[in-house]
Amino acid sequence: MHFVREAGKLVGQADGYEILPGLRLNGAIEVTENLADVGGIMLGHSALRSHLRDHPADDRAIDGYAPAQRCFLAWAQLWAAKVNEGAMRQLLPVDGHPPGVYRMAAPAQHEPAYYDAFGIRPGDRMWLDPKDRVAIW
Repeated sequence: MHFVREAGKLVGQADGYEILPGLRLNGAIEVTENLADVGGIMLGHSALRSHLRDHPADDRAIDGYAPAQRCFLAWAQLWAAKVNEGAMRQLLPVDGHPPGVYRMAAPAQHEPAYYDAFGIRPGDRMWLDPKDRVAIW
């Protein structure tokens, strides 16, 4: 029951995302990919924390970005893509993979460290209320 409830948060988050005017994501068919993305960013950030514990000299800013910020920025860059509107309108209703523009940001919203890394607070555009964040693991 807990898993279904938490996965439902991802369905609701995706359903509420308008990718193009009049075109929303389909959270029900994308939930498995979205769940994998949330787990992926969680594991990635956890690995970073573990590395920094063992290598404290690496815990420093590079080009003005702290390690946690670079972790989330690298995740976002991973999903950078350009898709034309026609292809997006054709694929989105049937593809179980959400577009990169969604995958780059939405999964990080479930990781508490994301908010700390960028100082995101209630009322900010990227804020996701804690009750809406997935906590499966």
